[in-house]
Amino acid sequence: MSFSFRTRPPVSYIPPTRDEMKTAAQAANLPGFAPDLVEDLCNLAAGGDIVAPSSYRSEIERKVREHLPQQQNEDFAAWSKRVAERSEKAARYHQAVADFLERLDLSVTPGSSPLEQAVNLLKLLATQKGGQPDGKSGPTTESSLPIFVDPKQTPESVAERLNSAMEEVESLSDEERELLDPDAEQQSSSAGDGGEDPKQAVKLAEDMLRGKEIMLKISRNLDKLTRMKVSRQKKLEVDPEGDERRLRPLEHFGELMQIPQSAWALPRNYRNYLAVTKQLPVRERVTRRERKQLLYVICDCSGSMGQGQRLYKAGGIVMNRLKAVIDGDAELWFRWFDTELKQRHEARTPEEARALIKEIARGNHSGGGTCIADCVRAAVSDIADIWNDPDASEFHKAELVVITDGDDDCSSLRIDQLDHTRLHVFVVEKKNEALCLLAQASGGVGVQQF
Repeated sequence: MSFSFRTRPPVSYIPPTRDEMKTAAQAANLPGFAPDLVEDLCNLAAGGDIVAPSSYRSEIERKVREHLPQQQNEDFAAWSKRVAERSEKAARYHQAVADFLERLDLSVTPGSSPLEQAVNLLKLLATQKGGQPDGKSGPTTESSLPIFVDPKQTPESVAERLNSAMEEVESLSDEERELLDPDAEQQSSSAGDGGEDPKQAVKLAEDMLRGKEIMLKISRNLDKLTRMKVSRQKKLEVDPEGDERRLRPLEHFGELMQIPQSAWALPRNYRNYLAVTKQLPVRERVTRRERKQLLYVICDCSGSMGQGQRLYKAGGIVMNRLKAVIDGDAELWFRWFDTELKQRHEARTPEEARALIKEIARGNHSGGGTCIADCVRAAVSDIADIWNDPDASEFHKAELVVITDGDDDCSSLRIDQLDHTRLHVFVVEKKNEALCLLAQASGGVGVQQF
């Protein structure tokens, strides 16, 4: 049985039955679906074509007549008018669906079969307002989707959003995947050997459509800021017990006994010339030391920070900093704050970074007002304690990130109170000029109305 006349399958493909559709929908946890749209997507994923709407206009009218019988005492002219109006409405709906299908890029939709691709795409469509069947029967379709009759958006724009979400998932780095989907296993059994897990890809795309694309965009934009670059310092230090050896130029004649044996085979006059001009190499033992950056983030947890997209914006900033933890270039400490700093969370390893991003996603926006200046001073003091802890890692640079939508007076803060800590400030959707100027004076980034 064919459910749709909007598309035509290739000769070698048989569209799925209703039972096959139900089984695939249940496996993907899709609560409802429109069989005609599933068939359309399967046909196109298998290599089929979109049928010109003009070719099935008569079929639309026939179905309307079947579902809209002439009422008792209704003359033929009145009934014909109702049929024409309902047919026109149905034609507009089918045209909208056809426009959606034409703009859709199924090549980036995860799935190992046309049916799996179709169900996955409907899961993404369900994240949008009106993207689920409304349960109402129409004259030519068993279940219509309100999104295709919404005057506030076009079918093409809906398709572009889905395409964009799936393309963004394909472009994710390993670090971004870990932070956007911290609950995912490193490699699902459904991914195959070295392949991408379709379930994780769909979940990531769903998250993108629900708002996480804001986090990704912000995180990537911050990567472009030179002042926020994070790096690991690598140094070789002279150590008689070191595991490595290196050659360096001779510094004084007392080091002649450290030159390689091959240098002693040189003519004496030439060797003396190289020694005087300090061109002879000297062997010495060294130890390689790596020092990470110390990143410290405090995020406003006042009630207003939980409104709109502010939590996603804060999440994008923290995500950007946590990528450095996953790369092994930094260790990070995070605290919520309002009038005081809250519990301290540490992220020194990739596992702790994933746990922290989940903490951020849960939010903690139950606080009242803010006292930014006092919390900055407390954070700087805490950074000093971490830096000087003999049992902690060695660091070569400390940075403090402040995320807030508070505009309270920060003029009491001075550059010397930062204790050589670079300050970055992001004032979300508001202004705090004094705080941003202080950040810029410290060599950091100060952004207002973020």
